Amino acid sequence: MKPIEPGRLREAIARVSTSIGSEKVVRLLCRDRDRTVVVHTSDVQFLRSEGGYTHVQTLRGYHLMNESLTALERRLPNNFVRVHRNTVLNVHHVSAIRHEGEPSALIGEEHELAISRRHYRDLRRRLTYQQ
Repeated sequence: MKPIEPGRLREAIARVSTSIGSEKVVRLLCRDRDRTVVVHTSDVQFLRSEGGYTHVQTLRGYHLMNESLTALERRLPNNFVRVHRNTVLNVHHVSAIRHEGEPSALIGEEHELAISRRHYRDLRRRLTYQQ
């Protein structure tokens, strides 16, 4: 067996991990009573886990999906970031961050989402450097 160089091993693992599951979705298929609605990820303001379903909030209303929030999060583009154990938001729709008391993200004029201390730094970083 050949000796393993740690640096080359790290590089190989990084290449494989970025290629696995790197395909990001641009549309979600959401059930709405007797039809399936196509929702573009750019229209999604946030996603929230609610009792076995994922609530998908868009600019025009909301939809429910049977897919778990964790599974969806893996397939969403990089402009989506987890801000709480049950919430993922689209940084393109954040209008402000409130700092008094528990921090929260304002999505437009209508929604205020709690930000956990664990995810606060990542959200600020994504808001600053996201393209």
